[in-house]
Amino acid sequence: DKSGVPYTVVGEDAKVTAYFFTTFIEADRILKIARESSDKERKKAMQILKLKQSKGEMVKQDELDDLKVDPWDGARISTVPLDFAISLTFKSKP
Repeated sequence: DKSGVPYTVVGEDAKVTAYFFTTFIEADRILKIARESSDKERKKAMQILKLKQSKGEMVKQDELDDLKVDPWDGARISTVPLDFAISLTFKSKP
């Protein structure tokens, strides 16, 4: 995230989700893919909602607004100590 936190808590189970890479090149490649994939899927979803609207179906404004927000906009690559990365990995195991 924008503050450099290297993990995100998601879902009802509040499970820690983290991504760790050993090289900057690989982390940058994966972040680029995530951004491109997100853009593509948001555009598809927007087209579907616009089509529903054109057919007179009810579409919530919140749904349209949510698709305008890029979830990867503030993402950045951060360096963390290896022991911290490993501790998050073990803590996320059931």
